[in-house]
Amino acid sequence: MNVPLVTDPDGRLLSISPALPGRAHDLTAARSHRIIRICERQGIPILADRAYLGAGPWVTTPLRPRLRSALSCG
Repeated sequence: MNVPLVTDPDGRLLSISPALPGRAHDLTAARSHRIIRICERQGIPILADRAYLGAGPWVTTPLRPRLRSALSCG
């Protein structure tokens, strides 16, 4: 089960969306419930985990880890 929710910086629950099947990707769930669009319109920045990479400029996610090249020496 995938239940998208929104909290404030202190962890207080602000919004909870209807559940989706567990196979639904987090970003798909957020988009289907328009969470990103609503936060953008309200001027609320989004801090999310790496499941939200590519969600757009309004969403801040951790940086992707740099992969070492298999051909590098050292």
